[in-house]
Amino acid sequence: MGQNDTDGLYSIAPGPVIESELVPEIGNLFPKFSDKISKKAVDLWLFDATVHMELFFQTPDGDSTSKPLIIGGNTRAFGGMDRSWESLGLAGAFSDSVFLRARVGPYDIQHMLLIGKPNKNYPQTASASLYYDGRLVCAPRAVRYLNDYAANTRDGNTMVIARLSEGEDRPAVFRHPNFGCHLEFRKGDTKLHAQSKQTI
Repeated sequence: MGQNDTDGLYSIAPGPVIESELVPEIGNLFPKFSDKISKKAVDLWLFDATVHMELFFQTPDGDSTSKPLIIGGNTRAFGGMDRSWESLGLAGAFSDSVFLRARVGPYDIQHMLLIGKPNKNYPQTASASLYYDGRLVCAPRAVRYLNDYAANTRDGNTMVIARLSEGEDRPAVFRHPNFGCHLEFRKGDTKLHAQSKQTI
């Protein structure tokens, strides 16, 4: 669908839905990222993802009913959607992902973790940086889960990750339970950690 094709009428016959529909956005594309980021993310754009669509259902006895679908604003929508706008659909390649950017006192934390689907044989991809007063102090290239870190202890910078799912979880739109991450930046014997409750 074109950028300006923001209105549509969809009719759904009784029975299972076996196809996916790409719904256009409302509004114009925002400017691209900065020149520096654009060189690395050539096909990545930002746009207003608010969508208005009316679904019409025909019942077996001949009656019809409609249901508005609004994604964005104050109204929730239920269904499946790929929340990405790049040429590579991450949802088709990865089974899980964690993105974190936080500032705690003088520390700035940046962390990305992509876990590939087992049938794709993609390696785990991660990137992490820890800054103190704007100065880079730790940039791990090795990522370990807490339960196997002891068996794979190594010198240098290491990111250690532990999943947190204890306690009462809050409901989320796109995932049944939320989860938290316990992150440890390890530089030799020095250990700094951060804990986050992430809403997906």
